[in-house]
Amino acid sequence: MRLVQNLLLALGSLVLFFGAAETLARLRYHPERIQYAGIFEYDRDKVFALKRNVRGGDFVGRPVDTNALGYRDHEIPVPKPANGFRVVAVGDSVTFGHGVLGDETWPEELQRLLAAHNPALDVEVANTAVPGNAPFQEYVDLDRALVLQPDAVVIQFVLNDVVGPWNLFRRYGGKGIDYHGVEDVPYWDWVLSQRSAFYLLMKDVVARIRFGALTAEGVRERAVRTEAEYAWQAAADDPRDPMMREAWRECLRWLQREADLCKAHQILVVLLATPADFQFQDDARTYAQKRLARFASRNAIPYVDVLKPMRERAGEESRDALWQRYFLDYDHLTPAGHAFVANLLVPLVAPIAAARTTPTHSTHAVLGTAYNSGLAR
Repeated sequence: MRLVQNLLLALGSLVLFFGAAETLARLRYHPERIQYAGIFEYDRDKVFALKRNVRGGDFVGRPVDTNALGYRDHEIPVPKPANGFRVVAVGDSVTFGHGVLGDETWPEELQRLLAAHNPALDVEVANTAVPGNAPFQEYVDLDRALVLQPDAVVIQFVLNDVVGPWNLFRRYGGKGIDYHGVEDVPYWDWVLSQRSAFYLLMKDVVARIRFGALTAEGVRERAVRTEAEYAWQAAADDPRDPMMREAWRECLRWLQREADLCKAHQILVVLLATPADFQFQDDARTYAQKRLARFASRNAIPYVDVLKPMRERAGEESRDALWQRYFLDYDHLTPAGHAFVANLLVPLVAPIAAARTTPTHSTHAVLGTAYNSGLAR
């Protein structure tokens, strides 16, 4: 009896303590009011995603609307219509359209070009890209997009796809905080954050101690700066340190899963590599493009290295002038750059669309031709 009384007393004391702590914490923290800023939200499978049905959103000074699937795109009906031809664009901020309008992105331009080539088809190019996406997140996006019954998939790659996850995501040993304002946390952590002010208080204290910053804004700024300083240069050269080699292996493992998923569903998959600014000036800093070319060749995947045809254009003008025409900054495309990329993709994707309207050509046969012809690009 005495033991039961002591246990009840201890339990009552804990309830009183946490109740008082929760009450005081709610003077500053309001879990029931938590709303992720901007266009991003927590996603149980991929850490962060675009919010669905956003109207009048903003990202880096450009308006952003999203559809019911959470894409920066117009509404796309499910299932695909009988005369439908669909391409799924998978990628990060480059494909998403950092700094440009939604209808200026290469997926939108590719849709216009394919529609002009095939007026009998209802052509859709779905832009599933999310700024900051890593390969493991793109795999989730691709898997979810299979509901659209795509005929082709374009997977876009840029240098920080390799290193970014290791700086940002806790599952890879990173800090778990980046510019999205969404943390890489287990689902139980996210649930507690939505319900307990005391839990939010403790997380805030731990983060400030961990990062040596006095404010939440300072924590996020330091995490973002660390990612930016390291990601680009590290992926451009033959890796020497073990972490970089493992980062490449992990990146290619997810790319392999994406390629295998497409082939299992008889979907054309194209690998698209977009460059960083210093690669355009330095012909020796192209390790990433070469490694991706080997990956594409091993998998018989059409591969488009944007750096090569852009350099060929530089014969008539300086590389600096050409870069400024096609890029907004270190890697994000201008509307002219997006149009350039779309035109590179048309010869690989258009034959698959044509097969839908030409009974004498099977999609399977055209798929094989596209895979083989794409390897030289």
